[in-house]
Amino acid sequence: MVGGRADLLVMRDFLEGLRRYVEAGIRAGKTADELAVDRLPDFPEHYVESWPQGIPNAIRAVYQELSGS
Repeated sequence: MVGGRADLLVMRDFLEGLRRYVEAGIRAGKTADELAVDRLPDFPEHYVESWPQGIPNAIRAVYQELSGS
């Protein structure tokens, strides 16, 4: 995969949004499964129809990292 600065900034923003989404969910007492939506509210364009579990898997990974579980 090849990309430029703009692509990196989009990915940075997505990962930051992913972290904020999971952090807010943890503070609200939600489980990883409750948070595991297929489209992040601020980033619906990152949904990939051929890989519907991509976003939920990323959410669960971040949840594990932030919660230590």
